[in-house]
Amino acid sequence: MTVGAAQAEAALVRRWQSGARPAWLRTSEGETLRVLFRGVRNGGAGPDFRGALFLGANGRPLRGDVEVHRRVGDWWRHGHHTDGAYREVVLHVVGAIESRPGGGGPPRTLLLPPAAAGAGESHVFEPPCHGLVQRAGAQAVGGVLARLGRDRLQRKALRLRRALADGGDPDQLAYRLLLEALGQGGDPEVMRRTAGALPLAALPAEAPAACKALLAAHAAVAGGGARAPGPRPANRPERRLAAAAALIHRFRSEEEGLAAGLAALAMIPAAAAQEALRLPRLLGAERARQLLVDVVYPLAWARSAALGPQLSARWLALPGARYGRTQPLRRRLERGGLGPWRNGATQALLHLERSYCRNGACAVCPLAALGRSGPAAAARSRAGDQARRSAPAENGSAPEVENTSKASAASAAARSSS
Repeated sequence: MTVGAAQAEAALVRRWQSGARPAWLRTSEGETLRVLFRGVRNGGAGPDFRGALFLGANGRPLRGDVEVHRRVGDWWRHGHHTDGAYREVVLHVVGAIESRPGGGGPPRTLLLPPAAAGAGESHVFEPPCHGLVQRAGAQAVGGVLARLGRDRLQRKALRLRRALADGGDPDQLAYRLLLEALGQGGDPEVMRRTAGALPLAALPAEAPAACKALLAAHAAVAGGGARAPGPRPANRPERRLAAAAALIHRFRSEEEGLAAGLAALAMIPAAAAQEALRLPRLLGAERARQLLVDVVYPLAWARSAALGPQLSARWLALPGARYGRTQPLRRRLERGGLGPWRNGATQALLHLERSYCRNGACAVCPLAALGRSGPAAAARSRAGDQARRSAPAENGSAPEVENTSKASAASAAARSSS
């Protein structure tokens, strides 16, 4: 792209961001849209604006990403028609319409008209989380995120407890969780189905043979419909399944099954547990920490409700990962000085993005409620958090005998060094 072309495209981006446009827009496909929220400017790879919100003439909301180009053909020239990062684009904003090169284009194209003096401008919607930390305070917002993070862990643990109470095999359950977690960034659904197609009881004991069997089962399950792996080689199935075989060999023994071996990691310091899960050339520190988040702590809580408060505190305090789809929300909160980010808060962001942000449900978001409530309700929210921290992990459940012994934790650490 020449300097002049880049400048022209940057000017279009600024015009879209400024909100200087008519109240209602008409796409080249004949669809009428009102811009409620222009989206959050994306400073990295992918679409120019994330999470835009529109209202159609039929009154239905439309949410997705916006890509801006100087000419409509740039969509194909830049390779966006084959790039999965652009699959959520719902509007292609351009400065010039030309013939379309072929299929695989965005669903809607908008020729951005020049700003006219006196023209009615659209109402630019700012989500309730915009400026929320300044209005409600970092402590109040952090309290809501901590509560949502604890709730997310508890829901995971309760789902596992129900599965165990219904007669589910704990080792098969741990095996499925492990494969699903390792499938993140690739295709976790195919990994989950692989665990069903090749049960743990049928998996060879030795890691090389187990890896070969897993690869064959994965290929049979995936067929031709598996989603292409992400750009990171570490997320390819052959690497993740090799890691799964190695971890199963490490933590499954005749004396203790896989579930007990993995749950034991919750009883040792988090740094040691993370190191126990690492595998040279297969599994780094970041993915090992994610296994603690998605497998080890929920599984340990499901096996023993009495450990809930202790495990919850450890889980919340783990270092927080940076999830791409939560970046717009995270940046808005960071502008108010919120941070540093721990696992409880980043897990809360995942819940908010999935349940509210992507559905345009800002009006009923827990953060929006905090923004409307003012200082008095913020104080009540903090008091409620304190009450929840002092309450039992599960109301009405009797204390249970701790399933994970100190000896199990010691043996897990010892196995990781072998």
